[in-house]
Amino acid sequence: MLRTFWSLRLLVSQTRLRLQKVAVFSRAIGESEFIISSPITQGFLCSKAAKYIEYVYSKDRVLYPMKRVGKKDEGKFKRISRDEALKFQQIILGDNKMIRV
Repeated sequence: MLRTFWSLRLLVSQTRLRLQKVAVFSRAIGESEFIISSPITQGFLCSKAAKYIEYVYSKDRVLYPMKRVGKKDEGKFKRISRDEALKFQQIILGDNKMIRV
């Protein structure tokens, strides 16, 4: 389903507001939004932006921290807690490094 509407947007590169016509394409897995009135893109999305929703909802996306349990090329992993993953990060970075969560 395709919906279009006018939206007032702040253009960061030009630091000013602009009224733009926006189209939202709704699918079962999410929404893609693109600007119709943009003189640069003319309503087209780059390939990276067009694939973003598929990337987010992909069945192959890693949702939890994982630890390899087999040899390197066997592809065997087990799910670990976030606290355990942070311990691995502390070991790699050293104790004096700040960990961003």
